[in-house]
Amino acid sequence: QGSATVVKDLIFLCDSGGQYADGTTDVTRTYHFGTPTDKEKLCYTLVLKGVIALANAVFPDSTTGLQIDSFARQFLWSYGLDYRHGTGHGIGHFLNVHEGPQQISFRPLAMEAPIKPGMVVSNEPGYYEDGSFGIRIENMMIAVEKKTKYNFQNIGFFGFETITFVPFDYKLIDTTVLTDAELKWINDYHTETWNKLSPSLKNECSYNWLKTYTNPLKK
Repeated sequence: QGSATVVKDLIFLCDSGGQYADGTTDVTRTYHFGTPTDKEKLCYTLVLKGVIALANAVFPDSTTGLQIDSFARQFLWSYGLDYRHGTGHGIGHFLNVHEGPQQISFRPLAMEAPIKPGMVVSNEPGYYEDGSFGIRIENMMIAVEKKTKYNFQNIGFFGFETITFVPFDYKLIDTTVLTDAELKWINDYHTETWNKLSPSLKNECSYNWLKTYTNPLKK
């Protein structure tokens, strides 16, 4: 009672994860099994643009999650849209999936711990239209040192490495809203996803699904 039914004509959002000997996962993907509306495609693509922007962020040492939260929201904001949760949380190992002190959020607590190399955080912007549909894309990232051309006052600069490999839904991507650099990022991500996962897939159906969902996109 009170739960939606999975049907062909509605968006399906799946937030999942597990505890493994070599790490804990937290992954969300949104798919459409039929034909999405133009509004659904636009919103999904704006969320995906935020995922890409945060994944590509480069920032100085001592930067907190509060300072980079807007990287993921900016494209939604430009259309007068937003979401009511934080953009990222720390992820533990065999402990609590939501584990601080690091987080990427508009909330004041996100100021308490700077992002440091080795920290694992989620990257999960979304958009939710009450009573209609919801979209979230969530990858895990590890903070890493970045080699920049310059190093202002020898402070050091950091960024992220994405460590989740699950295809995005090509049916929900409006390529006309993407820049050439964003399109390349998606295609490179899908190529890496295919290369990492396809050798392990023995089931023909799974293999063909992965191939379809990681084919290069074009404008």
